[in-house]
Amino acid sequence: MNNNQVKNAQFILKSLGYAPGREDGYYSAATATAVRAFQHAAGLTANGQIDEKTAESLEKEVIKQRNNQDNDMQLQTGLRIMANQ
Repeated sequence: MNNNQVKNAQFILKSLGYAPGREDGYYSAATATAVRAFQHAAGLTANGQIDEKTAESLEKEVIKQRNNQDNDMQLQTGLRIMANQ
């Protein structure tokens, strides 16, 4: 399988700390391994396939990480600067 949906999933997996191997939309063995690892951590059936539940969980997790202030480098830098003044 090779498409933009896989490419997007690979990008999300990488941003969450998983190693999908490729990032070109080709569903490789490394991508399947990363999907299984994510599914296991998320409490889903770890089959290596990006089904609707997996895609939804990936989306929710990346949104959660994006909204986490600890991951906002600009905010953290600003807070450190303000603390040192």
